[in-house]
Amino acid sequence: MKKILLLLISISFFMFSCRDSDASMLKREALFNISYGRMDDQIDLSFDRSAIPTYPAIIRMVDGIVYVMNGNLRKIMRFTSFGDLIALIGHRDINSTPIIFEVEDNSNVLVNRRAVFFPFNNIRTFAVDRRQFVYVSDLLPRERHEFDERNNTMLAYIIYKFDNNANFINSLGQDGVGGRPFPFIKNIETNNNNDIIVVTITRDKHIVFWFTERGDLKYVIELDEDSIPFPSENINLYYSIETIKVPDTGYFLYIKTNYFEGTVDPVTGIQTDLNFYKSFINVLDLRAGRYISMIEIPEVFTSSPPGRSNLMDRHLQVLYSFMGIVNNRYLFLSAIINEETMQILVLDTDGRAVGQSRINIDFEEYHHIYIDISREGIITAILAGNNEANVVWWRANSILRDR
Repeated sequence: MKKILLLLISISFFMFSCRDSDASMLKREALFNISYGRMDDQIDLSFDRSAIPTYPAIIRMVDGIVYVMNGNLRKIMRFTSFGDLIALIGHRDINSTPIIFEVEDNSNVLVNRRAVFFPFNNIRTFAVDRRQFVYVSDLLPRERHEFDERNNTMLAYIIYKFDNNANFINSLGQDGVGGRPFPFIKNIETNNNNDIIVVTITRDKHIVFWFTERGDLKYVIELDEDSIPFPSENINLYYSIETIKVPDTGYFLYIKTNYFEGTVDPVTGIQTDLNFYKSFINVLDLRAGRYISMIEIPEVFTSSPPGRSNLMDRHLQVLYSFMGIVNNRYLFLSAIINEETMQILVLDTDGRAVGQSRINIDFEEYHHIYIDISREGIITAILAGNNEANVVWWRANSILRDR
């Protein structure tokens, strides 16, 4: 079996009207807006519309509290769902002196509001646990980089941990508290135990580090061609790991993997192309040390026009993305089906489809879009337009109303 390290694929989407879909549209609720600038409650994107932003805005929502990371200003902001800024962790030399509330060393600090300066270098992603503790991935200064000869990769990333009052606690490396730097950090996950799960990438594999709440290293999982299951041994398949998520309880990895079939020229015997084969969510039980299931992800979305027979069904080929695990048993997937609609599909952990719906986003209207889903099934998004960024949500847990 072979693996994919870097793969560019083109997927054609068949367009159809949203009115033709049987699925209901989830209601979008506007929460608040964030203006552009360098003040306490503003963000700075500063990117060319024709390019992916180097420092995008990332959003998370935990128990109704909204967190926004802005890489340009090297800060994390904590908002209420009404848009009141209640905490800020940011770089002193880049962010303006706070005027909405006082800084942490001032005796006039307002109750339940906190601004803390921290010397972030180049923050990339973050996570928030059940206690509202924040974990931020940062790029270390060059002089602190190390080279890992075994994995042939540079170790250059660290995680900073802050408590629910924005106080710095410690740094986390791959050995635990104060440990060696990580390879490139793709994402950070937490669970109900407030464990910290760090997903990293080297040149030829994913390495997942699982820590306890205190920062003690519990598991190191290397995912490469020797450890990834394949759906068929009879064809020449390549793989690409897209997303790794963890449930609220237990020691499992849910690994969304795309498989591609190599096409060989019958005359020359040379591989000429890669064609998409199938996607699966592979479930790895860490305690048992084995995969316990391969959940196949549908690749065709079917729509029946209202008032017509199933003979009029329209079939849309899509590639679903894995959003997250809700209520410890429901897998939420999403796919863009046209320029203003995203399809939401829900599978249970046995692979059965349990519901679907749609959300409306005009993808041409916004410069930058980041979408996240909470453990309770609330989809939150930051939509950056010409003049400001909108924070919105959809109550996607309504799909599970009868479950």
